Amino acid sequence: MIMVFLGLVGGLGLFVYGLNKTGKALQQVTSFRFRNQIEKLTKNVFLSTLLGISVTAIVQSSSATTVLLVSFINAGLISLTRCIGVIFGANIGTTLTVQIISLNVEQYTIPAIGIGVFLSMMSRRNSIVTLGKIILGFGLIFLGLSVMKNAVSPLSESDIFKNFISDFSTYSFKGIFLGFLISTVITAIMQASGATLGIVIALASVGVITDIRVAIPLILGSKVGTCITAFLASINSNRDSKRVALGHFIFNLASTAITLAFLGYLVDFVTWTSADISRQIANAHTAISVFTTLLLFPFVKQYVMLIEFIIPIKKDEESRQNFFDLNLLDTPSIAISSVRKALVKMGGITRAMVRISCDGFVNNSLEIMRNISRLEARVDKLQQEISDFIMEISKAELSGYQAFVINSYREITDDFERIGDHVEGMVESIVRAKHESCCFTSSNIFLIKNLRDSLVEQFNNVYKALKEADVGLAENELKKKDSEKETYRTFIKELNRMIINHNIEPTKGMIIIDMVYDMQRISVHLKRVLYSIIRVNKAEQDARAETNREIDERLSSEYII
Repeated sequence: MIMVFLGLVGGLGLFVYGLNKTGKALQQVTSFRFRNQIEKLTKNVFLSTLLGISVTAIVQSSSATTVLLVSFINAGLISLTRCIGVIFGANIGTTLTVQIISLNVEQYTIPAIGIGVFLSMMSRRNSIVTLGKIILGFGLIFLGLSVMKNAVSPLSESDIFKNFISDFSTYSFKGIFLGFLISTVITAIMQASGATLGIVIALASVGVITDIRVAIPLILGSKVGTCITAFLASINSNRDSKRVALGHFIFNLASTAITLAFLGYLVDFVTWTSADISRQIANAHTAISVFTTLLLFPFVKQYVMLIEFIIPIKKDEESRQNFFDLNLLDTPSIAISSVRKALVKMGGITRAMVRISCDGFVNNSLEIMRNISRLEARVDKLQQEISDFIMEISKAELSGYQAFVINSYREITDDFERIGDHVEGMVESIVRAKHESCCFTSSNIFLIKNLRDSLVEQFNNVYKALKEADVGLAENELKKKDSEKETYRTFIKELNRMIINHNIEPTKGMIIIDMVYDMQRISVHLKRVLYSIIRVNKAEQDARAETNREIDERLSSEYII
């Protein structure tokens, strides 16, 4: 029994490591558009379900997909309704792994490992190295499964163990509960349903499990046990993240209830699909997920309402978005998207600061500027958090495009932070005017008001261009830069002339000049943001063209071969 245990642990280690290695390598070869446009790919529940199937088939773990969802919704990247669709798809996508390991693949173990090592170590091309890692990962999965089968093969001769396993059957409530409980606990500990079902298939392949009714409680337990990963990931996240974890849990509980309700039909179906017990286990796993998805799909709105009834929505939830969840770092493109979301929020705060400070000067009021210090502190904190998160992203393996984007986002962060500093300068000017008891003429106020309106309009356009990645708007706004520059220059010259000619008191004139200077510097930083938006878009187009070119070359070479 000691040797069985050690062999099972060793084989399981190889199996899980192979799953992890293959999943990470497959993430690197997902298409540029697929990884970079998750919001568009989840614009309705049907597309969200397809996305869930695809992502989980790639990362080979519904737990990993759900953890990513927790991070996405925590960062405000997608809505809860869209997440539910992805959860439906994830439970289907995860069945691919079980389908693969249920096949007789031992004969491909050594060739896969050999080819994988050769390609990953001998080639300098990233695409070939990644392909080698994928093949090597599958080889380790097959090797781990083979080791587990060899380890548990003596158990087929143990009547005690076979009788123990046979108790996990759907012939009695006790059998269902016992099998479900043990499988749930094992999966929760390993945090991988594929690993649990790998053990089940290993036991089936050596004759310990011979009846699909024995395997069904173990399948159901593995589906519920895998939910623990999402719950753990949501502990320190916002309430929407907890709703995602709850949605995943409810889906798998529903799978259990539906399976038991239609148990006879399920058994008849899977025994009809194959005479091999390993294939029956894989087919049952797939059938349960597909049937549950089809049954729940028309009731997505009600599903979301149920989740929100259990975990009610609170007013302050939006302000608690966490754009810097470390789980996002596993997928750098998504982490970069989260940085952009944080930049949009930072831009919104600085835009409000500019409007408040300008209104304070025009209306000669300090009351409306009480929040400036608080907003400035939020901007400084966001700037530090974004910079730190970008530093963490930089540690990952990034493409040239991704490295360029995060550098551009770092520059935008610094620009917004500098805008906040200039707003503080404007506030100081207003406070000084109050302290000096300066009373500005209506013409002075009118000129500042015109500059304020122009600056606020410019900031609104910059904010919209950043939020919607609207390059056309950014380019149109940049065309105004010469006229805006001349406006500020003319205004300052006129003020200097008025001071020299004693048409305005020097104190008043210098306060207005300082105010205009800060407004001009804000305008300059906004233009820098526009340049960054355009550069990022150009880099994205180049990266997309390069990706398409690589695909064309790969298809051409395969066609020639």
